[in-house]
Amino acid sequence: MQNKTLTTCKFKLVAMASMMCLLCTLLVASVAFAKLDEKVVSQEFNWELSIMSACSFEEPLEYFSIVRLTNPQGSVPMNEKAIVALATYDKDNQLIDCKIKELKLDRDRSISFEIEEEIFGKSFTQKAFLWEGFDTMRPLAQSAYLDLGNVLSYEQMYIDFLIYLQSIGQDDGSTLDDIAIRNYYGTVNNCMIVYLVTRLNDFPFPPVNYRHEVAGYEIWLPPFPHDVVYVERTFMSIEKAYEEGYFSKDDVYEAACLLDASFKERYANPLF
Repeated sequence: MQNKTLTTCKFKLVAMASMMCLLCTLLVASVAFAKLDEKVVSQEFNWELSIMSACSFEEPLEYFSIVRLTNPQGSVPMNEKAIVALATYDKDNQLIDCKIKELKLDRDRSISFEIEEEIFGKSFTQKAFLWEGFDTMRPLAQSAYLDLGNVLSYEQMYIDFLIYLQSIGQDDGSTLDDIAIRNYYGTVNNCMIVYLVTRLNDFPFPPVNYRHEVAGYEIWLPPFPHDVVYVERTFMSIEKAYEEGYFSKDDVYEAACLLDASFKERYANPLF
């Protein structure tokens, strides 16, 4: 009981300190933003946030939440400063922690936050927020809630990836230690869209995209050497995810917005 009380006090103190840190940072950022162009980015650019959380499997264990920041319009402002905040809530929806990072809104990116072991896999939730300029009360974007009780371990996904590589004849002798997440695009209908690589097969894409037709949409994708949709412990293509019912037509649209930079220019709205 005493340890539980100490842990609760610790979370409350951390939350209070985090909130004070956030407020101070936002105040400092507001002063810094005074020298920037007064245009509001949110009026011209639609940013989207998504979160994934996972743990490493090497000792000592490390726990992370990765916030994916994307601009489906395919164009981004240059050198606009912003703040990404990752808030953690308990089962009563009370804020217990808030981590922040400053960045430039110059491209799509993934931001990694280290999280405490005490909250990983427990009945806590997380939500990410994006702020810019003086308008610190209304975020430019916010993610959906992520249930930390249902997060994925890197280890299981990496094991499934090695099995998948063997099944498609791309086994290069890599071990779990050789695998890395090169790009996390987001999660659509409980299907993770993630590009994994091995140390022996980590090459930059050539400057060419390939045309795919899925659910009536024309989608141009990078030349991935393997599938990037991870669902039910297997990897598959967007086409297969749609054919097997993991993706609806609306899900294909959402996935295409994450993967194809020019997709929104061709399809401003989903097809019916």
